[in-house]
Amino acid sequence: MDEQVIARIRQELSSRETENLLEIWQIHDKDQWTEDALEAVRQILLTRMETLPPFEDRQEADKHLELAAAYNQANELAKALDECSLAIRFAPHYAQPYNDRGMVLDGLDRPAEAAESFEEALRLDPNLASAREFLHYAKKETGQKTVGSQDQIPAAPQGERPPLVSQEERIMAAFSHITVLLPMLGIIVPIVFWATQKDKSRYVAFQALQAAVYQFVMLFAYFVGGACYIISFFGIFLGASFDRTPNPGSFPVGLIVLPFIVFGVIGLGGLAFLSYAVIGAVQSFRGKDFRYLLIGNFLAKRLK
Repeated sequence: MDEQVIARIRQELSSRETENLLEIWQIHDKDQWTEDALEAVRQILLTRMETLPPFEDRQEADKHLELAAAYNQANELAKALDECSLAIRFAPHYAQPYNDRGMVLDGLDRPAEAAESFEEALRLDPNLASAREFLHYAKKETGQKTVGSQDQIPAAPQGERPPLVSQEERIMAAFSHITVLLPMLGIIVPIVFWATQKDKSRYVAFQALQAAVYQFVMLFAYFVGGACYIISFFGIFLGASFDRTPNPGSFPVGLIVLPFIVFGVIGLGGLAFLSYAVIGAVQSFRGKDFRYLLIGNFLAKRLK
């Protein structure tokens, strides 16, 4: 550690409230704060307090959450619940263990306790979209009303940890997205998955419905692009028919290259569509709360 750097950081942080510094110390986020900065926080707190509380160990908490996910897939929910509780003990200010604990409690048919866990997760991280969504379902099961507008549900952050979904669910969700590689026929698979899983797996049903709508939009875009491509050829024929210039070489070059430009745009657009769907498949296979731009939030709001 660099003592001069620590002294400079101490001077910058000395005006902060003790409560704020305690939060930095306990969360102990080494991705956000350097070792020198955390040491400066420790030194400031020691001048204000007799002893320091232990800091959180989120890496250890994540290990227990991984075990909880494994137990959940094996349908050993009691063990999964114990692992979530251990994760909370290692990181009491970490939202994800409360979120995962709520999902396990929901699987144990304890919706009231699940709602409490989801509420705590949202208190710690208001941007945890999966907690807000599952809180809505948990309260619905207990007959409570969800506070706040569902329109306020934010999109899940990119780095969010996957919810507790089984390997089978992840495979089905990923397959719903990847079938975009099957021209015209691929849309059938997500529709079938949505119809068969809408009462069994919220995760699969939502991902499958997203994939179906996305593929429908893609097909519509292809038809529009194809129509533009055909029209571009009519532009050449019409241009040639109405060309009254005595010099044949003066025919507009733009009309000649127009079909090639349209074809290139269609090709690049198609590649972008396919790539985005593959990203969705990968994210879904990892169990993440993947959402297509516009489509994901649009469907989430209307499925409440």
